Amino acid sequence: AAEMVSLCFDLPFSEAKQRCEENLANGRALAVFRTWIARQGGDIDFIDHPEQLCPAAYSGELPAEVDGYIVHMDAEKIGRGSVLLGAGRIKKGDPIDFSAGLRLKKKTGDFVKAGESIATLYSSSTSDFTAAAELLRDAVRLGPRPPQPAPLVYEILCR
Repeated sequence: AAEMVSLCFDLPFSEAKQRCEENLANGRALAVFRTWIARQGGDIDFIDHPEQLCPAAYSGELPAEVDGYIVHMDAEKIGRGSVLLGAGRIKKGDPIDFSAGLRLKKKTGDFVKAGESIATLYSSSTSDFTAAAELLRDAVRLGPRPPQPAPLVYEILCR
């Protein structure tokens, strides 16, 4: 966020970061988020009351198969797994299951023990759980040592 504010308003990074932190703390960022949702026709009540969202009929855990550090998470495969659960469309016109998706419980660099949950999967149907779980399992690589931290921003192309 600070990089974007710095670029948009031609501010030094430290000042942009301070503004972002202030706007998160004072509630202005949340107020702007509410405005975005409302202007797109969304129901802002869900922001304060996410429990009103339709709960999934089925859920299941994705356990780690072995002890290790998460050295890589393939975002494309995670997204495709979410689509298999019903949270997206395979082809135009397919329905979206608004209760479907997944909650990642771990991130790159975290240590997990065999059997510990990496993610929770949600869907209205159990039919694609196996395929989605297999894709998600393939998306998460474990290793014996923690990975080198990756930079958050690789390169700034212009200022």
